[in-house]
Amino acid sequence: MYYLLKSIIIIVVLLLCIPDLKGEEYFLSNITYEELRGFISLETDENDETIEFLNIKDPITGNSEIIPTANINAGIVIFRIKNRNVIKLKGVNFDLKFGGKVVLEYLSNGITRKWKKDILNITSSYTLTKDSLIVKDMEFKVKKVLGNEIGIKRIIYK
Repeated sequence: MYYLLKSIIIIVVLLLCIPDLKGEEYFLSNITYEELRGFISLETDENDETIEFLNIKDPITGNSEIIPTANINAGIVIFRIKNRNVIKLKGVNFDLKFGGKVVLEYLSNGITRKWKKDILNITSSYTLTKDSLIVKDMEFKVKKVLGNEIGIKRIIYK
């Protein structure tokens, strides 16, 4: 019993001494899909010096995915439905130090495989904008045919 208690105390002390690898977080936008909510944020490294990660909470599954920001220019899937990409984010010569344009692509019609896109901007102060307006919420309106979701009808930026 003594050794078990001693082991538990050592484990607790070690866990309290391990530094938090997550740094500061910069909220970009909420994501709403059929009353389900998620978000996108940027996170610094453990020294709070550079933005290292994009944190995406999928509104469908509720799962969070941490993606290296180096992947933004290559393109990042924000979420999928039934193993199909629905919303993607891709940087256009994007630089985290100075900000830049990002393209938000969304599946408009899964039957015809038609995609639409909007141009957004992430500023050097880590604010998401569209047409110079600050975006705190992106609401995805679903397109349905015979009660089945086939794509995104439009995005409302708030």
